[in-house]
Amino acid sequence: MRLFLPSPRETITIACLLGATISAAPALAWTEFTGGGYVTEFSPECAVGGWQGLQRIAVRMAPAGLRSNHADWSLLSFFHGSYTQNFVLPASIGDSFVAVGFSGIGFGLNNPDSSITRARIFTALSDPLRRNSGFVTLFGEFENFNDHVGCTAQFGVAMHRNPD
Repeated sequence: MRLFLPSPRETITIACLLGATISAAPALAWTEFTGGGYVTEFSPECAVGGWQGLQRIAVRMAPAGLRSNHADWSLLSFFHGSYTQNFVLPASIGDSFVAVGFSGIGFGLNNPDSSITRARIFTALSDPLRRNSGFVTLFGEFENFNDHVGCTAQFGVAMHRNPD
């Protein structure tokens, strides 16, 4: 099998064409909020995964239905020191537990085929976010946090809207 390596001239041509294509494409304007908060109130089952005490986090969220964000799903990311958790929340999430998408990456990848993580949000997502609020607080709870069976945890975050 022969490996294809373009010549310097072909590389420059490809780069110019790709650059022109990318710069001519309209940029997607995600509406997102960033901030910080905590995860705490871990149940004893969480200790197996090393979760305990108060975990400070940085947060990013792209709420469902705002501008070019997905209509049916909110994307929520928690950034711990050397680990990131990503959650896909249905737009209709409320104070009852619902299944959420989950993946995590740190020293390894935690991307289960089917997540068992469930979440609920005590603050209705649609209210403060859809009123073009510049500042939002969310409080919620996870079941099977980080896909650890029986591990429950609560979180609280405060976020500001990034300029569009």
